[in-house]
Amino acid sequence: MMGTIKKLLLLTPLVIVFAVFAVPSAMADTTSLTLSVPNSGISGFTGPYGRVDINQTDSTHATITLTGLDGGGGVHFLFGGQGAIGLNLNLGVSGSVTVSNITGVTQPQNPNSGATNFMVSPGNLDGFGNFNFALDEFDGFQWAVRTVTFTLTLSGSAWSSASNVLTPNASGFLAAGHVFVANPDYTNNGATGFAANGVTSVPEPASVLTLGLAVLGLGLATRKLGLGK
Repeated sequence: MMGTIKKLLLLTPLVIVFAVFAVPSAMADTTSLTLSVPNSGISGFTGPYGRVDINQTDSTHATITLTGLDGGGGVHFLFGGQGAIGLNLNLGVSGSVTVSNITGVTQPQNPNSGATNFMVSPGNLDGFGNFNFALDEFDGFQWAVRTVTFTLTLSGSAWSSASNVLTPNASGFLAAGHVFVANPDYTNNGATGFAANGVTSVPEPASVLTLGLAVLGLGLATRKLGLGK
């Protein structure tokens, strides 16, 4: 009996490594990131400028909510124009997405258009590289939005978790957006630019390697200690 307990104790570190790398990603279904890195157009205003919330409802659907935040001096940040929000989606080898249920739109600025017209148009967001998904809005301050929510439907692939919905683009960014600055009374400040999340490293290959080594080590240890009999 004591021998078996000793063998199990020797395996404990490997089991912990496996749990650390395997469990969190499987359990997560919501995540968020802030758009805090500005280009020169809005660098004079203190961020963060916006927040992107991701709610993965199942393996092929995710609800995205973009929220403009408040800056120093009482200014407000709105999103609109070309590249109102750009996302670099994890599409796997041959996946594609469609967008639907564009809701939760708020336009507190003065004046506002009282209408919205969103179009999907992937491309370059100034200073932050190419994104494979971008939602455009009518150009100009009066069409910009404070919040917008939309649903992404993935075909030909699957998302394992909310944090798996996005992947860094070639420049290392997950998301970016076209920012309009509003004064404290929501009139047009005149400043506009783009903001993105901080540069994201790509740890996935290392994580997969570590997990593989842990599983391999667990198997070898099990055989060596005779627990596989």
